Amino acid sequence: GAGRTAIDIAVGGVHSCAALDNGRAKCWGYNGYGQLGLGDTTNRGDSTAAGHQMDDNLPGINLGTVGGNGTGGDLTVTQIAIGNNHSCAAFTNGKMKCWGYNGYGQLGTGDTVNRGDSGAVGHEMGDLLPYADLGAGRTVVQIVAGNSFTCVLLDSASGGSRVKCFGYNAYGQLGLGDSLDRGGSPASLGDALSTVDLGTVNGDGTGGSLYAVKISAGYFHVCATLNNSKAKCWGYNAYGQLGIGHNVSVGTSPLTMGDFLPYVELGTGKTALDIKAGGTDTCALLNDRTVKCWGGFDGPQYGNLGNEALSMGDAPGEMARLTAVDLGTGRHATSIHSNGYHACAILDDGNMKCWGYNGQGNLGTGDSIYHGDRPGTMGDALPITMVGTGRTVKAVATENNSTCAILDALAGGSRVKCWGYNAYGQLGLEDTNDRRYANQLGDSLSVVNFGDDAGNGTGNPYYATQIGIGGNQFACALLNNQRVKCWGYNLYGYLGLGNTNGYMGHTGGTMGNNLAFVDLGTDGVNPLKVTQLSTGYHNVCTLFDNGRFKCWGYNAYDAGLTGNCSGSKATIGDEASDMGANLAFGDLGTINGDGTGGPLLATKISAGSSYACAITSGGQKNGQLKCWGYNSYGELGLGDTTNRGCAAAQIGDHLPFVNLGTGRTALDIFASSGSRTCAVLDDNSV
Repeated sequence: GAGRTAIDIAVGGVHSCAALDNGRAKCWGYNGYGQLGLGDTTNRGDSTAAGHQMDDNLPGINLGTVGGNGTGGDLTVTQIAIGNNHSCAAFTNGKMKCWGYNGYGQLGTGDTVNRGDSGAVGHEMGDLLPYADLGAGRTVVQIVAGNSFTCVLLDSASGGSRVKCFGYNAYGQLGLGDSLDRGGSPASLGDALSTVDLGTVNGDGTGGSLYAVKISAGYFHVCATLNNSKAKCWGYNAYGQLGIGHNVSVGTSPLTMGDFLPYVELGTGKTALDIKAGGTDTCALLNDRTVKCWGGFDGPQYGNLGNEALSMGDAPGEMARLTAVDLGTGRHATSIHSNGYHACAILDDGNMKCWGYNGQGNLGTGDSIYHGDRPGTMGDALPITMVGTGRTVKAVATENNSTCAILDALAGGSRVKCWGYNAYGQLGLEDTNDRRYANQLGDSLSVVNFGDDAGNGTGNPYYATQIGIGGNQFACALLNNQRVKCWGYNLYGYLGLGNTNGYMGHTGGTMGNNLAFVDLGTDGVNPLKVTQLSTGYHNVCTLFDNGRFKCWGYNAYDAGLTGNCSGSKATIGDEASDMGANLAFGDLGTINGDGTGGPLLATKISAGSSYACAITSGGQKNGQLKCWGYNSYGELGLGDTTNRGCAAAQIGDHLPFVNLGTGRTALDIFASSGSRTCAVLDDNSV
């Protein structure tokens, strides 16, 4: 709809939902069970008449009011999750509601009546739609949904496991030691519904209870990262997706849960920073920053797992043998960049290899063939990315459908090449043609033109020292004169040009000297000198040589740490008056934390999805970490889900430091577009 943006989105097999920036939710797609929550069973989004069912014509879901009787204003949605044919939303009051198919009690309403499909609009929705019964005083931290079941990570009240699941349970996916469905009667919910038993710290009933800090649901299985940094999975296991070396489902007997439930075999000395349950596969991010994936696939493979296997983890010893991605004989990665579709690794010989989805040629292999989705496509069979004869790669940035690389300084000038999807001119080649085929790559692929220091084509060409691709079809480069240029899609003023005039880089005369530098202000005489650039999904941040920083783009959660995100400040960079000296520095506070000692400065900044983090410098605060902005998933690391930055009382000295552990400091920080944050610490842990 007009002016609306999504703060959370969920995609299922046949329908999708989004939580919006105004606290409402909208769903579209298949609606046979009322899962769109619109009081009918009419599909939305399939009309051939443009705009007939989407945009402002797609109604928001009526989920009721704060008072439950039409008073107090509409409930505010913070999260959304969808299963095969049902949908769920969590609210700022810590409660949740579900609607759609309810044949197994997956809505948590104590019956098996579908909700949202009534012919009378509002008859089942709004204040008449019950909250899911989670037990007295329990509040929602995270919701996930599988195929006809729902799981909830709850507050830490009473300690122990914080996970409750309800709905379909044929494979033990509810984690209750049986195969009985839950949720179809009031007696099976609330305080009567047990939490999932994840065992104890010592594995023998002692040392205190293990509890989940994050959960993820696949079709019929669930995984949790635990408070000891290990992981456990339960439920359907035909493809080995539980990662325990067999293909027998787990959770249907009391003797398979608790201390009987094995940890996922991640390898000696390996722990899980995060885990994701897919349909019939699972992937974990490990403490050494490698990724391992196991299980199988129940549909098309992109190959972004890079393991060349149809299934792993379904037989004894397979998990112990699970290896890292094969990059070829004698090759190892010096750096890696990935997204949900493809991944790239810069190799020790300066070449680069990419694998996974290749529909727009984003792997740079000269074709549209996926790699990593079947045997014989990885290792020595995985082609080197075609960046040009004798060229080596220094840095890489990826987005779902495109890739950019900074190359060596051969022949001077711009060192950036981009390939893949180009509908918005984000490749910086002054057209909107994709680059995917062999005759468009390598030596035939032009470098991005950033202009020259004479401004007329006769001077020394500018070249990039850092590159970043924003999540929403734009890119930025830090140039050798320590200034920044951005191009591509300009929604929300991403390009920092003081307007939202469509695109840059999409047609002739929009790059080179015609592409303006981002105006970040001056030191009184000369433009401020940028030392680091970071692009998020909707925003861009730059760190200067004076240790201060500025951010622009989408700012509804104050990713710029200025204490103002309302009205015109919800977007920064879309008006001329936003930039230059008017663009405020972010406020990290003071060295002594009380307004004295001088300002805290930054040594590193990282922009994520509507949030950002900085490593601080100053006095005893060297190497400490502060994060601000959007926080629905705890990405700020402050032990809650409260957004920070939109008020003066939330920035500066009021903004807490992230607790990294006793005596620990941060060496590096990564705020992702997927709302996950990682830090490399001084003891080389992550």
